[in-house]
Amino acid sequence: MRRSEELIGLPVISISEGLEAGRVKCLVINAPSARVSAIAVEGECWFEPPRVVDFSLISAVGGDAITVENLSALCELSALPEIAGDARIGVRVAGTRVVTRAGRFIGTVRDFTVDTSTGQITSLEVDGPDAGVVIPAEQVITLGRHVVVVEESAGARQEEGTADHAHEPLAAPATPSSGPQDLGVLFQARHERFLTGRKATATVRADDGTVIIERGQRVTQAVIDRANAHGRFAELSASTETEERE
Repeated sequence: MRRSEELIGLPVISISEGLEAGRVKCLVINAPSARVSAIAVEGECWFEPPRVVDFSLISAVGGDAITVENLSALCELSALPEIAGDARIGVRVAGTRVVTRAGRFIGTVRDFTVDTSTGQITSLEVDGPDAGVVIPAEQVITLGRHVVVVEESAGARQEEGTADHAHEPLAAPATPSSGPQDLGVLFQARHERFLTGRKATATVRADDGTVIIERGQRVTQAVIDRANAHGRFAELSASTETEERE
């Protein structure tokens, strides 16, 4: 597990060519699965746009560098539509306010931990009004661009000493039986249930023009299946009401 802030600025090394391709500028987040889908890499020339590396193509995340097999792992953002969709939505996580389903403010995300073998977000470090708290991914309902929504129980009970050790490496999530892939599936399923019945605030379309949902329509399982089939679930999530209305 690594904190996201520890990944920013790491050099990206091509194993085959023995070259440094650039340094990590930021992480691209796929909100529905609570996963880092790619890293954005900034080259030496200021006028060159950042390129991205699909997280699945990373060979290793070391203490001093990130390695990829060869330079072909780096692509223009436009060449990766699903990752481009994640980038357009712009979920950052760090610096985002955290509230419970019932509207209780917990604090602001200071950082989050990532399983470097999968990109799965495993926990959030939250600075609260009185003390810091660690929220495991299992308690997160929605990673939004403006707000992270969590279960009401999140942050309710803080173990003694958590605030004193807020800057130490985080422990693994509370349920040891859940692996990184299980967390992604759990998060996706929970988020789908959360969206069901909510109204779309904008029309969402696939690349081929297929309408996923019209503005004003309510999200159904058929809409969710269509969004998943066209790789538009993240955009569907960003285009629905944040709370149910009659």
